[in-house]
Amino acid sequence: MDHLLNAIQPFYEVEADMFLSEWKSGVYRKYSDCPSYESLKTIIRASNTIRNYLGWEQLSIKRLVFNEI
Repeated sequence: MDHLLNAIQPFYEVEADMFLSEWKSGVYRKYSDCPSYESLKTIIRASNTIRNYLGWEQLSIKRLVFNEI
C-alpha cells in the first residue's frame, strides 16, 4: 500500500507548497479561503485513508502550517 502513497506524494508536495504560499501571503483569513485548500484537503483525505490502514500518523493542514512556522 505504501506504493500508493509514493504515487500521491508529489501531488501533495505541490499542493502543500501552493497552499503555504497563499496562506503566508496574508491575503486569506481562513484556510478554506485559500484557492488550493480544497485540492490539498482532498489529497490529504486520500492519503489519510491509506495511512490509517498502515497505522501511520495522519496528515493535516493545521499541522502543515504549524510545522512551517
